[in-house]
Amino acid sequence: MAVIPSVSVTTRGHSEEADGHALDTLGHALTDVADRLRRLPESRLNRVAPAGRELAQALADAAAGITGRDASAPPAERTVPILGVFAVADQVAVTAHDLSAAGAGLDPATQIWWEAARQPLAAVLEALTGQAERVRAEA
Repeated sequence: MAVIPSVSVTTRGHSEEADGHALDTLGHALTDVADRLRRLPESRLNRVAPAGRELAQALADAAAGITGRDASAPPAERTVPILGVFAVADQVAVTAHDLSAAGAGLDPATQIWWEAARQPLAAVLEALTGQAERVRAEA
Protein backbone atom coordinates (compact mmCIF):
# COMPACT_ATOMS: atom_id res chain seq x y z
CA MET A 1 0.00 0.00 0.00
CA ALA A 2 1.38 3.42 -0.94
CA VAL A 3 2.06 5.98 1.75
CA ILE A 4 0.14 9.22 1.35
CA PRO A 5 2.05 12.32 2.38
CA SER A 6 0.22 14.39 4.94
CA VAL A 7 -1.07 17.59 3.43
CA SER A 8 -0.36 20.76 5.29
CA VAL A 9 -0.21 24.34 4.22
CA THR A 10 1.93 26.43 6.50
CA THR A 11 1.42 30.05 7.22
CA ARG A 12 4.17 32.58 7.65
CA GLY A 13 3.81 34.97 10.57
CA HIS A 14 0.19 34.06 11.17
CA SER A 15 -0.66 32.65 14.55
CA GLU A 16 -4.45 32.51 14.72
CA GLU A 17 -5.34 29.08 15.98
CA ALA A 18 -8.47 28.87 13.83
CA ASP A 19 -6.49 29.18 10.60
CA GLY A 20 -3.97 26.56 11.67
CA HIS A 21 -6.80 24.26 12.67
CA ALA A 22 -8.46 24.64 9.26
CA LEU A 23 -5.22 23.76 7.49
CA ASP A 24 -4.66 20.73 9.69
CA THR A 25 -8.26 19.63 9.25
CA LEU A 26 -7.95 19.70 5.46
CA GLY A 27 -4.73 17.71 5.51
CA HIS A 28 -6.17 15.05 7.79
CA ALA A 29 -9.41 14.87 5.81
CA LEU A 30 -7.59 14.41 2.50
CA THR A 31 -5.31 11.72 3.88
CA ASP A 32 -8.30 9.92 5.36
CA VAL A 33 -10.32 10.19 2.13
CA ALA A 34 -7.51 8.69 0.06
CA ASP A 35 -7.00 5.89 2.60
CA ARG A 36 -10.72 5.09 2.66
CA LEU A 37 -10.99 5.10 -1.12
CA ARG A 38 -8.10 2.64 -1.33
CA ARG A 39 -9.88 0.21 1.01
CA LEU A 40 -13.30 0.22 -0.65
CA PRO A 41 -14.55 -2.81 -2.56
CA GLU A 42 -15.03 -2.16 -6.25
CA SER A 43 -18.83 -2.12 -6.03
CA ARG A 44 -18.82 0.70 -3.49
CA LEU A 45 -15.89 2.49 -5.12
CA ASN A 46 -17.91 2.68 -8.34
CA ARG A 47 -20.56 4.70 -6.46
CA VAL A 48 -18.06 6.99 -4.67
CA ALA A 49 -15.56 7.50 -7.50
CA PRO A 50 -17.40 10.45 -9.12
CA ALA A 51 -17.29 12.42 -5.84
CA GLY A 52 -13.62 11.51 -5.43
CA ARG A 53 -12.88 12.73 -8.95
CA GLU A 54 -14.71 16.00 -8.24
CA LEU A 55 -12.60 16.44 -5.10
CA ALA A 56 -9.38 15.78 -7.03
CA GLN A 57 -10.46 18.34 -9.65
CA ALA A 58 -11.29 20.92 -6.95
CA LEU A 59 -7.87 20.40 -5.36
CA ALA A 60 -6.18 20.82 -8.76
CA ASP A 61 -8.22 23.98 -9.40
CA ALA A 62 -7.23 25.42 -6.02
CA ALA A 63 -3.55 24.68 -6.66
CA ALA A 64 -3.82 26.41 -10.04
CA GLY A 65 -5.58 29.34 -8.39
CA ILE A 66 -2.75 29.67 -5.91
CA THR A 67 0.04 29.48 -8.46
CA GLY A 68 -1.79 31.91 -10.76
CA ARG A 69 -2.94 34.24 -7.97
CA ASP A 70 -1.09 37.26 -9.37
CA ALA A 71 -2.60 36.92 -12.86
CA SER A 72 -5.27 39.35 -14.02
CA ALA A 73 -7.62 36.49 -14.97
CA PRO A 74 -8.37 33.04 -13.60
CA PRO A 75 -5.98 30.32 -14.75
CA ALA A 76 -6.96 27.99 -17.56
CA GLU A 77 -8.59 24.84 -16.26
CA ARG A 78 -6.33 21.82 -15.97
CA THR A 79 -8.65 18.86 -16.22
CA VAL A 80 -7.77 15.88 -14.05
CA PRO A 81 -8.08 12.85 -16.34
CA ILE A 82 -10.79 10.29 -15.75
CA LEU A 83 -9.00 7.06 -15.00
CA GLY A 84 -10.25 3.77 -13.64
CA VAL A 85 -11.96 3.76 -10.25
CA PHE A 86 -8.88 2.28 -8.57
CA ALA A 87 -6.88 5.41 -9.48
CA VAL A 88 -9.21 7.86 -7.71
CA ALA A 89 -7.46 7.57 -4.34
CA ASP A 90 -4.10 8.29 -5.94
CA GLN A 91 -5.56 11.25 -7.82
CA VAL A 92 -6.83 12.71 -4.55
CA ALA A 93 -3.43 12.14 -2.93
CA VAL A 94 -1.46 13.68 -5.82
CA THR A 95 -3.68 16.74 -6.18
CA ALA A 96 -3.61 17.19 -2.39
CA HIS A 97 0.19 17.16 -2.54
CA ASP A 98 0.15 19.72 -5.37
CA LEU A 99 -2.13 21.97 -3.32
CA SER A 100 0.14 21.68 -0.31
CA ALA A 101 3.20 22.57 -2.37
CA ALA A 102 1.47 25.52 -4.03
CA GLY A 103 0.14 26.92 -0.76
CA ALA A 104 3.21 26.40 1.40
CA GLY A 105 4.05 29.56 3.32
CA LEU A 106 1.03 31.59 2.21
CA ASP A 107 -0.96 33.68 4.62
CA PRO A 108 -4.57 32.44 4.86
CA ALA A 109 -5.76 35.92 3.82
CA THR A 110 -3.92 35.67 0.48
CA GLN A 111 -6.34 36.19 -2.39
CA ILE A 112 -6.31 33.33 -4.89
CA TRP A 113 -8.38 32.46 -7.93
CA TRP A 114 -11.23 30.09 -7.07
CA GLU A 115 -14.37 29.51 -9.10
CA ALA A 116 -13.55 32.44 -11.43
CA ALA A 117 -13.20 34.99 -8.61
CA ARG A 118 -10.56 36.05 -6.12
CA GLN A 119 -11.15 34.60 -2.67
CA PRO A 120 -9.06 34.30 0.48
CA LEU A 121 -7.06 31.09 0.73
CA ALA A 122 -8.71 30.35 4.09
CA ALA A 123 -12.18 30.36 2.51
CA VAL A 124 -11.05 28.04 -0.27
CA LEU A 125 -9.46 25.66 2.23
CA GLU A 126 -12.68 25.67 4.25
CA ALA A 127 -14.72 24.80 1.15
CA LEU A 128 -12.29 22.01 0.24
CA THR A 129 -12.43 20.64 3.77
CA GLY A 130 -16.22 20.45 3.55
CA GLN A 131 -16.02 18.70 0.20
CA ALA A 132 -13.43 16.23 1.53
CA GLU A 133 -15.63 15.49 4.55
CA ARG A 134 -18.60 14.78 2.27
CA VAL A 135 -16.53 12.33 0.21
CA ARG A 136 -15.22 10.71 3.38
CA ALA A 137 -18.80 10.26 4.61
CA GLU A 138 -19.77 8.55 1.33
CA ALA A 139 -16.77 6.22 1.46
